[in-house]
Amino acid sequence: MQQWLYKFSDFNMRLALTIFIFIVFLFSFFAYAEAERAIDKANNIRLQSFLLADELRQSSDDLPAWWAVLMP
Repeated sequence: MQQWLYKFSDFNMRLALTIFIFIVFLFSFFAYAEAERAIDKANNIRLQSFLLADELRQSSDDLPAWWAVLMP
């Protein structure tokens, strides 16, 4: 009887440990997914700033040509 009780409590201990490890894994996965979303957002902002800088460069390159046309 005591051996059965010992095995049962050993089973419960292992089950609790397995559930705990699974919960830690889930928490880690969701933290990783959130970090990936933050990285994607930062990359999109970076891309938008590059596009805006390129547009600004293009418009500043066009200014001397417009100046030459408008002020002969």
